[in-house]
Amino acid sequence: MKVRIHGSRIPQELRELEVESWSGDLEGLIKKIVVDHPYYKEYLMDEKGVRRDLNILVNGRHCMFIDGLKTKIGTEDIIDILFPLIGG
Repeated sequence: MKVRIHGSRIPQELRELEVESWSGDLEGLIKKIVVDHPYYKEYLMDEKGVRRDLNILVNGRHCMFIDGLKTKIGTEDIIDILFPLIGG
C-alpha cells in the first residue's frame, strides 16, 4: 500500500512510503507507521492517539465519508495524509 504524507515540514524523502502486508483500519495503519518509523510520531499522533485534525484520504475520498479512522483498507489502496492548512 502506498502512503503519501503531504506537508511542508516533512522532508521530501519522507513524504511517501510503502507499507507491505497490511490489512486493518486506518487507525491501526497510522499506529504501525509510527512504530516502524518513529520520526512521524510528532506529526501523526498527539496525547490522545491519532491526531483528529488530519485529513486522510483513501483512494482520493476523505475517510470521514467512509468510516472515519475505522475505515478498512487493503494492500492496493492509496492513502494521502494532509495536514490542516491555515492562512489567508
